[in-house]
Amino acid sequence: MSQGANNDDFVHCLNLLKSDAPDYYLADLLLPDDGREAISVLHAFHVEITNITLAIGEPMAGQVRLQWWAEVLGGQRNDEASGHPVARALMQVINRYELPITGFDAKLEAHIFDLYQDPMGTRTDFEAYCGETRSCLFQWAALILGAGASAELANASGHSGVATGIVSLLENIGQTHNDGQIYVPSDLLTAVGMTREQYLASPSTKHEDVIQGLIDLAREHHAKAKQALESVEVEARSAFKPLALVPLYLNRVERAGLDVYQSRSEISQLRRQWALWRF
Repeated sequence: MSQGANNDDFVHCLNLLKSDAPDYYLADLLLPDDGREAISVLHAFHVEITNITLAIGEPMAGQVRLQWWAEVLGGQRNDEASGHPVARALMQVINRYELPITGFDAKLEAHIFDLYQDPMGTRTDFEAYCGETRSCLFQWAALILGAGASAELANASGHSGVATGIVSLLENIGQTHNDGQIYVPSDLLTAVGMTREQYLASPSTKHEDVIQGLIDLAREHHAKAKQALESVEVEARSAFKPLALVPLYLNRVERAGLDVYQSRSEISQLRRQWALWRF
């Protein structure tokens, strides 16, 4: 075990991805040996945090759990962290690769939004939210694989985070709509002629316009991410493998239309594996 987590911790993280985030699981299996374990730990941490926001119905209880993670990162809960396989592995990875704690704190702070029903701000606000919750994962993974910190890496990570963040929004839009949560940027709602109340009503043709607007925005960021990746060190580009699945999901959502508010249609594991392998 070479990347800062003992074998049991790594197996735990990989099993968590396999059960709760299979796309990360499939992507991480294709990573270079010298970075796979550490990056899987980062992705497992992301799953731990998103599971808090999805599973806890009481916002304050969710904030308590997010605060626990913030205190783990701050070294205030070492005894408790030593008994938590993801926390234990995460701290080892952060220390080994000298990853910035401030970025992890910003991620936890951004995820507080997930606990409440406050509407999303503008496109700029949404892109910042994706940056703090998802772009960071791409950047940290690339650093682990040997990329140097640079404007090019930040650019590629930023666009990748927004593109994959929109995919996540579209994949969960039925649940968030039913829960009264609005992740759709306010200026997109305004552009299609919808108010907050109208968006939370039963899906209509204007909801289709919202879906298409999100698809177009995701495709814009996906294209920019791919272009920016050309300036990132070759050995670190596999950190961006999840980007390969964006077109598959966007095409599926585009075909489904309003049906995305009711259910998901699965993309076969073989198609996902093929896209990831070719990336």
